[in-house]
Amino acid sequence: MKTEPFNLIDKPFIPVVTRDGPATLSLRDTLVDADSIIGIDTSRPTDAVALYRMLLAIVLDALGQPASIQEWRAMLEAGRFDPGRLNVYFTRYHDCFYLDGGHPFYQVRELEPASGIWKSATLLRPEVASGNNVPLFSSDTEATLQPLTPAEAAVLLISCMAWDTAAIKTGAAGDPMVKGGKTTGNPTGPLGQLGVVLPQGRTLFDTLVLSVPVGTASEEDLPAWRRDWTPAWSQHQPKGIKELLTWQARRIRLHEDDGVITAVTVAAGDRLLFTPPDLEPHCLWRQVKPAKNSPVSVSQRPVRHQPGRSAWRGMNALLSLKEHEGNSDAFSTSLALRQIGWAQWLGDDFPLDVLCVGVVYGNQSAVVEDVVADTIPLPLKALSDKDGEPLRDVLIDLVASAESVRKAINDLDANIRRAEGGDAVPWDRGEHPGDSFMGRLDSPTLRVLRGIQRDPDRYEEGMAAWQRAVWADASRLANDMLDGAAPTSIAGHRSGNRKEPLRLSDADGIFWHALNEALPDHADYPEEER
Repeated sequence: MKTEPFNLIDKPFIPVVTRDGPATLSLRDTLVDADSIIGIDTSRPTDAVALYRMLLAIVLDALGQPASIQEWRAMLEAGRFDPGRLNVYFTRYHDCFYLDGGHPFYQVRELEPASGIWKSATLLRPEVASGNNVPLFSSDTEATLQPLTPAEAAVLLISCMAWDTAAIKTGAAGDPMVKGGKTTGNPTGPLGQLGVVLPQGRTLFDTLVLSVPVGTASEEDLPAWRRDWTPAWSQHQPKGIKELLTWQARRIRLHEDDGVITAVTVAAGDRLLFTPPDLEPHCLWRQVKPAKNSPVSVSQRPVRHQPGRSAWRGMNALLSLKEHEGNSDAFSTSLALRQIGWAQWLGDDFPLDVLCVGVVYGNQSAVVEDVVADTIPLPLKALSDKDGEPLRDVLIDLVASAESVRKAINDLDANIRRAEGGDAVPWDRGEHPGDSFMGRLDSPTLRVLRGIQRDPDRYEEGMAAWQRAVWADASRLANDMLDGAAPTSIAGHRSGNRKEPLRLSDADGIFWHALNEALPDHADYPEEER
């Protein structure tokens, strides 16, 4: 039985969160009603980010790019996207959004594997054990999963372009770079090479417009669905943000059988020379010295998220508004966050969140080992170049204080071990109590950030409350560690170059001094709490 063609404009496939709960919507309904949608469902954060960026490209192509801050402000204050202009756009490019057809969305119509062998559709799901991809904690394999519905395949298709693993890919018939039925040297998808920091507002409308860049759009800059694709690929730079947001990092073709997607070919696609700092809106940057022998001079490189590290611990980079030319290893915030700092008309209490997502690859980036995802509230006033410096300094000090507490606890553990006659745990191996303690700071830190966001003028009060909470928690942990020390630690042992034995009382005194240095404003917490 012939099934009805699946068109992304008309058919629901985007998982969203509304005020009434989760829903699945078409492209048209998602954008027309963006002002009443909270956001994309982030239960699969890599898919969510890819969908946000694809929607942003549609907004830019359908409604245009604001040429000035005033035009951007008018776009924000409109409160919704013009349904009339969106419908005109969707009518004009309706044929470009069929999942299967003469101009299949994000695919190459004539793509065929050079070997003649198609792969299972589970290739689009990196969390599933398939071929050489054997992720940790996978309970499914390609043999246990059902074929993909068109809606599922559409989301995974968009996500694959952004995050696909690197290394060997199926050779495509018609690709002159194929050797032995395969293509080697493929990098990961473009988002796999950076740590995404995506600003979020109260609604999907807010979130998309907050990432709309101000500037002059190039007439040559087209999203992927407005271009024709062949199996051949090239290495080049995007002509604008719409091409970057929809970068075709792979050549893909879905195989449909009786209304479901049963197989897929994922072949080599276009390669970026480097992530363009003047276009990429959703990552932080580290200043680097250009490599001497590199054909491309690059002074900024994307910052990647570190697994096991809460996003608030990178707040110094999020709030780094200055360009640090020539200052190696200095950080700069994202283009989107820098631009949001200009939007003071939003009000200091605007509920700005930052969604941080990244992928940890393993084995030459050919497998997915982990997905890093976190969301933090970010006080808008801290992004203000003129008025936000005092608040920015306080938030950066908060991160520095937390790191000092982490070090103090780790040093206490090391000194207790030395006092007992043992050796400290190497810094790069084993478990460290200070590192584990940082997870306990998530709740008080996010609470104080949300409080400062609502009332930024009370940041000193918030910081004092944070220091008291951290001091109390660190004190309880330290007392437990001291109480659990071996009796031999009381007399102590010689350690390193010390002439005198390191005693438990020494470890105790060193810790309390370090803790008070790290948290000087904990308001003289009562001694008995120690």
